[in-house]
Amino acid sequence: MPYMVGLTGSIGAGKSTASSYLQKRGATVIDADVIARELTAPHSLVEKTIIEYFGDSIITSDGQLNRPALRARIFQDATAKQWLESYLHPQITQQIYTLQNQVQTPYAVIVLPIIQADSKSRFQLDTLYAIQCPVSTQLDRVQTRDHITPDTAQAILDQQPQHPTWIDHIIDNSGSKSALEAQLSILHMQFLQARNA
Repeated sequence: MPYMVGLTGSIGAGKSTASSYLQKRGATVIDADVIARELTAPHSLVEKTIIEYFGDSIITSDGQLNRPALRARIFQDATAKQWLESYLHPQITQQIYTLQNQVQTPYAVIVLPIIQADSKSRFQLDTLYAIQCPVSTQLDRVQTRDHITPDTAQAILDQQPQHPTWIDHIIDNSGSKSALEAQLSILHMQFLQARNA
């Protein structure tokens, strides 16, 4: 059975950068955020349901889901956030299970922006890593990537969960890209060895 690696971290910490590097080294990457985007693709039933719940304020001029507007809305409205999570998360979880069962590579990286106490057992993870970087770096990345204001970026970051005690290891992304890749290269070899142990 493939070795299952969980990867988490708050917004802008570098989850995508790390998982992309490991994918290029041969890992299968299953990213909850990517699955969420696929589920909410234009004209999908999921997109239609979300638009029906939130209304015109989250629709673009061409009638599609305005993701930045939706993100801003749920971080300002706890009830709306709870509804969206209760609607989307079971579907995302099911798709993760499906993709895990299709893994053909020695190990897979399951990217989870939100983890809970039972995440390791629920996704049958062999190990769980969190990637971290300075808050100022996270804020800069989020503002640039999502074209949002500093206040919105800070509000999003304030609601990100802290890394709890059930994290097994930390990946330090406070330095250069080459420093991060050096860590990931070592982890790649460790994951291969763990698979063959």
